[in-house]
Amino acid sequence: MAFKNPFKRGPKPASAPVPSEQAAAVEEKHRTLSELAADIFSLVLTLRVNTDFGDPTETRQRIHRLFEVFENEAAKQGVTETAIADAKFAIVALLDEGILNSQWEGKDQWRIMSLQQELYKMNIAGEEFYRRLDKLRENIGANRDVAEVYFDCLSLGFEGRFKLFGREKLDALIADLSKELAAGKGWSMSSLSPRWRRPDDFSESVGEGVPVWVTALFFIPGAALLVVLFSLLARKNASATAEKLRELVQTIS
Repeated sequence: MAFKNPFKRGPKPASAPVPSEQAAAVEEKHRTLSELAADIFSLVLTLRVNTDFGDPTETRQRIHRLFEVFENEAAKQGVTETAIADAKFAIVALLDEGILNSQWEGKDQWRIMSLQQELYKMNIAGEEFYRRLDKLRENIGANRDVAEVYFDCLSLGFEGRFKLFGREKLDALIADLSKELAAGKGWSMSSLSPRWRRPDDFSESVGEGVPVWVTALFFIPGAALLVVLFSLLARKNASATAEKLRELVQTIS
């Protein structure tokens, strides 16, 4: 009579397949162009509070490295070269304007060779920005991701040719663009990842639409700051919120 060896291991059971939901969770979350550009955008805020921005050559090299990361990451996510180029142009215009309007000692050297002159052989980014934005708005549904970058630049203080027309017209443009972007998308703070949201739900505010805790955002580094800022700016009252955030930035500068 044959006896079964109780110590002999049977065949190893096959590994259970990973559910599709778990597999999806493993994949890296898709990030918008605005989120990918967060570290570059944060330089603009740095210019408001820091007059010592370092050596102009080193600063330019740092910006180029950040753009390289931005372009590579966007390409990995399947963003077209045209979309990446349009988004980059808007950010270049924002950076140039921010630098030239700053108190940084290196801005005079920057004026001799701005980013737009270096990259696009032009000195009219303040006009070209709006020409490209108008083109994007012709089909906002297909161009939403890029248009959001332009919206972010405007919300962070870019004026360009609108500096000649006054704040009221620019705020009206921001409000109109916000409505176009919000159509069918439902922008709100709830669209943020939980890691960027305050765990409790409180509604204290500094004026209409800007929570008290927004003042602390200016001490949060990099992407965390920008993700929250952009969500705030994307509310229905975009122009008013943008103006309040600009005031807060200037308060701490």
